[in-house]
Amino acid sequence: TLIGWASLSSLQPNVSFSAGNSTYCAGEPGRQELVDTYGWQITDGGKECPAEECTNDLANEDPAIILPSGTFTAGGDFALGTSTETFGSPCALAVINEDANQPWARYQIAIDLAAQGISSGDELFIGIDGNGVEGTARFELVQDSRPNSWIASKTFGDGWSRYEQTVTVPANITTLDIWLFSNFGDDTAGIGLYDNLSVVNLSAGPKLESVNMVIGIPGEPIVEGKTLVDGSNIDPIKDAGGYNFDLRANTNELTQSVVFQLTGDVTWDTTDNAAPFYLFGEETIFEGANLPEGNYQLQITPYDGVAGSGNAGSTETLDFTVGIVGQGECPNDLANEEAEIVLPAGTFTAGGDRAIGTSTNTNGSLCALEVINDDDSQPWARYQIAIDLETHGIVAGDRLFVGVDGNGARGTARFELVKDGRPNSWIASKTFGDGWSRYEQTVTVPENITTLDIWLFSNFGNDTAGVGIYDNLTVRVAQGECPDDLINEDTGIILPSGTFTAGGDRAVGTSSETNGSDCALEVVNDESAQPWARYQIAIDLEAQGISAGDQLFVGIDGNSSRGTARFELVQDSRPNSWLVSKTFDAGWSRFEVTVTVPDNIETLDIWLFSNFGDDAPGTGIYDNLTVANLSANNSAKSNGTKDLDGLSIYPNPAESVAKIAFKTPTDISILYVYDMVGGLVAKTAVDEDRQTQGYNLDVHGLPVGTYIILATNEQGQQFRKQLVIKR
Repeated sequence: TLIGWASLSSLQPNVSFSAGNSTYCAGEPGRQELVDTYGWQITDGGKECPAEECTNDLANEDPAIILPSGTFTAGGDFALGTSTETFGSPCALAVINEDANQPWARYQIAIDLAAQGISSGDELFIGIDGNGVEGTARFELVQDSRPNSWIASKTFGDGWSRYEQTVTVPANITTLDIWLFSNFGDDTAGIGLYDNLSVVNLSAGPKLESVNMVIGIPGEPIVEGKTLVDGSNIDPIKDAGGYNFDLRANTNELTQSVVFQLTGDVTWDTTDNAAPFYLFGEETIFEGANLPEGNYQLQITPYDGVAGSGNAGSTETLDFTVGIVGQGECPNDLANEEAEIVLPAGTFTAGGDRAIGTSTNTNGSLCALEVINDDDSQPWARYQIAIDLETHGIVAGDRLFVGVDGNGARGTARFELVKDGRPNSWIASKTFGDGWSRYEQTVTVPENITTLDIWLFSNFGNDTAGVGIYDNLTVRVAQGECPDDLINEDTGIILPSGTFTAGGDRAVGTSSETNGSDCALEVVNDESAQPWARYQIAIDLEAQGISAGDQLFVGIDGNSSRGTARFELVQDSRPNSWLVSKTFDAGWSRFEVTVTVPDNIETLDIWLFSNFGDDAPGTGIYDNLTVANLSANNSAKSNGTKDLDGLSIYPNPAESVAKIAFKTPTDISILYVYDMVGGLVAKTAVDEDRQTQGYNLDVHGLPVGTYIILATNEQGQQFRKQLVIKR
């Protein structure tokens, strides 16, 4: 009625109207019109609207990115939409955990980057309101749903507050995940409240993704050439085989035209209105003249309209040269000296400005590479070279040899070999001093990664501009060499490769100084004043199925002939938290101990020192490491466990089929296949006629990697052995 009256073309003014106890909701605008325009005096029961029906999720306020409903993990029980506890919006979200001892209970919302058209390097704005009135509300933006990989986070206090952040999307990930905790880090039940979520791609629009050469061989399809980065050199012979070439701008789907501006020994301005976007045009790839030798700058601007109209994306500038290497020109990249693995040109990140090939400051080669940062306050500026594992036929478990020369004469040169381009994930590293020195390391390729990335820093950890110089890069798959890590001799616990800390420089496998094995490990520190330099091997208790109270046997050989070798078994990698330790004398000796696993820890870490407590450089040598969970064995023995060696697998490594057999007739009824983090990936029953003849296990559908075969007979006795799948 209020709405109807207010819409009339003529209405009596100054009416006194009593509606008794009647209330209004949708009629509020009409009621206000009657009061303001016509001078009505209205008495009623006031405004009363039905409660808002809130959905049990948190929608994005930017309609350009539609987010899915979230999921629960680590004990989160449910998410409840609420209209009574909001921060100015109709609906907020309560993330609830009703159980104790689940401090990481959370609600997860996945942002699928490819589905949302988000690329690495994009700038992403994130905003959210949080309220920890009934729990510790915490927001994290994590990479590929991996714990401790957040790139933005906020712990909210009691009462509503706002958090906003702009982040750069990292490379080599598929999702960014929003984690909303109910009671972060607290063992009690709790509720976190969240509202007004906003996720905006600030880089949305036309975008240049890369620039590469294309080569025209008459009578053949266009050949893809190398990718150009700032500072690249094009060798007409090496890179194009003497044939004509052009440059192509690779863009996203929103790009409708590209404007090219080339300056240098040749000047050329053009606009290409149809993908693929070429500098000189598709017809010239086969017939046009190549760029002459010289120096060039190319500016490329993408547009979302034709003929350079509409919205412009970011303009990218590439400085490059054209010249034949070997005639006084060094390429602006660092080639692998092993021809079997051809590495791409690197890219810059974290502020790195350029890479310049040099023939005047090398370590015995024709050309080295200067990695340069011209700006201050960019301590992590670097040049990155990606080793694509699948492309090069490298699989988890392979041993990869990496060697490089470095010189920190004009900056702090540092090399890191990192996993999937993730910061702080390096499995080998070296900080070089003033003057040339060599670093070599053999590593075991981890599981569940797609790239190993070489990072070369200009002035590592320093806020000033600087130059790091590198030479003689070698990357190869190691064959018949000792691995540069220490393998556990008990196959029930597969340990990862170790990492270095407190100044440790390298770990080197050796076949010449062992204690009866094929290979031992030298832990080396080349520098003075680093008395705690060490190599650390983490035992992830949950992944290995080890619980508090379990009895763990640890044995290791040590030799202090060239340093003070010391072993420590520490809790959660905390200094001075060791459960057991041993400082070895000169010459080989054995240390064995059984410990009880403490409560409330996630890892037990093996620390192997190079020259414990001594300020001088040194080397500690270690061999025959054994880590065994006696509680797991005892549990099996209570049911009459068979000798693990009674189970055999052939072939091992296997490609498609592995035969499982036993030394004596065994009534196995079920075979289980577990991955190395304890996940069950296959389970199969064994026919009675196969229990004594052996069983052919089909593994062709499993990815390459390392697995544990667990066999259980009808009496509950268990057999366990490691299987490697390699193709």
